[in-house]
Amino acid sequence: MILCIDSINWTAASAIFTLLTVIVGIFYTYYTYQLLKANNEIKDKANLINKFNTYKIISDSICNDTTEKLIDYCTNTNFQIDQTNRQVELNYNGNIINKSDIEYKLLNKFEDIAIFYGEGLIDLNTLSNAFGYKILNICNSVTIRQHISQSRQNRPTLYTGLESLYADILQTCSEQERTNYRTQLID
Repeated sequence: MILCIDSINWTAASAIFTLLTVIVGIFYTYYTYQLLKANNEIKDKANLINKFNTYKIISDSICNDTTEKLIDYCTNTNFQIDQTNRQVELNYNGNIINKSDIEYKLLNKFEDIAIFYGEGLIDLNTLSNAFGYKILNICNSVTIRQHISQSRQNRPTLYTGLESLYADILQTCSEQERTNYRTQLID
């Protein structure tokens, strides 16, 4: 039997092909959606790994003997900063800390944390829980605030990231806790 083109019901054929196109479109859309969903899950996991790696870098740079000793010293004693940059041995018997130690081993590390936070590489909750107490206490030190203020005479934007981070961490504290700290790093 030979089909004649004239004998085909074009309306019915068109409807069948349209239905097939819709079915293929639905499957394609569903498949594309599943790929997008899987891609987003992979991206979310990669972001978590990236945040963890950032946290690890920060933690390793702060949680070492030298930095811990500086933080402890700055928060628990009245101290002075030696502006001459000569080597001063850090110990608990004196009250002088070298300017370069304060800047390079402490404040610059906290400024780096502020940059990571500003770039969205680590969130405020993690920072506040892990380093909030240290940041608040260091920045609450009169000597540290005076040093930052004096340093800003030559470089006005110095430690502005740390200043913003201090304010953000302070906002995560309860009203009662906030009374223990200054409302601003620099007046």
